Amino acid sequence: MTKITLPRRDFLAIASAAFAASALPRAARAQGAQGFGPITAASDLAATFAKAIAAVDAGSVAVVDVRVEPGYTAAMTAAMTRKSE
Repeated sequence: MTKITLPRRDFLAIASAAFAASALPRAARAQGAQGFGPITAASDLAATFAKAIAAVDAGSVAVVDVRVEPGYTAAMTAAMTRKSE
């Protein structure tokens, strides 16, 4: 799992596994925002978020489409289903 620390609190990232590929950034651009993605590799997140934050700092609205795998890892499932003693 990759942990990304965002430098700002007014920056919102929404992860979606269901929206059609590249439709979200295209829809954002059609409304005058800057659209980024779809991002499918964790290694691309930091650079893309930096570009999106720069766009917001310049006065634009930015939408970042991040693709995530559905479901939980085995470790997460085990932690959620662990019985208390």
